[in-house]
Amino acid sequence: MRNLFAQFARAQRGVAAIEFALLMPLLVLMMLSSVELQRYLRIERQLSLAAENIANIVAQRQASDVTKPNFDFDSVYHLFPPGNEHPTNAWWNYIVHKITNVVFTPTVAGCTSNCTYKANAAWIWPSYDSAFSPGVMARSCGPLTAAASGASPTGKTIPAAMFGPGSVVIVDIGYRFKPLFGSNLVPPIDLFRQGYANARFASPYIQTPEGTTTRCAGY
Repeated sequence: MRNLFAQFARAQRGVAAIEFALLMPLLVLMMLSSVELQRYLRIERQLSLAAENIANIVAQRQASDVTKPNFDFDSVYHLFPPGNEHPTNAWWNYIVHKITNVVFTPTVAGCTSNCTYKANAAWIWPSYDSAFSPGVMARSCGPLTAAASGASPTGKTIPAAMFGPGSVVIVDIGYRFKPLFGSNLVPPIDLFRQGYANARFASPYIQTPEGTTTRCAGY
């Protein structure tokens, strides 16, 4: 009888070892997926915060401030921590941003109350597009239409709630998310977020020595 129990115990240990060998890859995959999901959600939130903060920085420009926007460019790297995951001499290959100043004018000239407005891009910096920026980053001079709340952002729309007197700064930021685990199997995901801020002052036109700003006709 003792021999029978010993044989049964050995058989059970063998079954347990087989079950463990079969389940272990699945458990590891679940653990790594959980880590990547948390990282993805954190980066998504940080991207939104960076867009909002940069929009506020630009919106506070004084009318006389027409200097090269180095700070606006470099602030992306400092305000968006995931940029530190890449070498400092190549982070712009993973992070892109575009700043647009949108000016609102009444649809009826001279309107003073209960006005409706139309939106036009006044200037766009930088004028070039990133290699991985889709239509959401492809802004150009011309009118922008109102988009419903919660609608996906595009380069030709602006939330209807932003329409009003004055002007607004729009900051588009894109980030190429690459998984830390299984990057050879999972393709990168391009994340894009927008930040908005009403101009406190004149929201001046930004020009750079390289001529990378597009100044729209009439502004």
